[in-house]
Amino acid sequence: MHSPTIPKSPVELQFNILKRQFDQTKNDLDRVQGQLSEETKQVATLRQENADLYDQILAQINAMPQVSAEDLQALKQQNDTLQAKIVEYEAIVKRSQDQTLKDQEFEAKIMQALGVAEKAKVIYRIELVFQQNSLLQQLIPKKEEMERIWAVQNQLGKLIQVKEKPTEHDRAKFIQTLRKELKTCYRIECATEEEVIIEAQKKGTDQF
Repeated sequence: MHSPTIPKSPVELQFNILKRQFDQTKNDLDRVQGQLSEETKQVATLRQENADLYDQILAQINAMPQVSAEDLQALKQQNDTLQAKIVEYEAIVKRSQDQTLKDQEFEAKIMQALGVAEKAKVIYRIELVFQQNSLLQQLIPKKEEMERIWAVQNQLGKLIQVKEKPTEHDRAKFIQTLRKELKTCYRIECATEEEVIIEAQKKGTDQF
């Protein structure tokens, strides 16, 4: 006899979305870092060219006691051109560095979210086992089980907020779940959404 197929939970779906986003961000990060390395080499080359030009200017001045104003102006224009190129490339490197920092910060958030999702997914599967086995439900006190579920739902709420706020549909569904669990585990019946939120906060969740 085959075991019943466990449906994918909202946590698993959110986990898959975040994993794809993480992979894309990692690819972008590698690309930016490669560009940054190449741009850094170009800036170093320009700096060396500029230093060489200064050496040439100094050698020409020392070799020619009487340098014309036109010669000095031509050398100054060459130097200004190289200086402009250096400023341009340094601006490119700065933008690349800024983007790299943003990518690294986003990557850290994704890794944190994936850790929460992984824990929530494991607990969600355990929760399904308890729901499908009435004998196991009788062996564990209802209060302890409820407190564990509050913790999972609280983590799930924080995970969703990493990317976007829950929709009104998600909120309504969650309120319905809270109302059912309050009635089942604590024998508390709530007529309004406000009552559900108040009772849920009393029982240990800061989702709202």
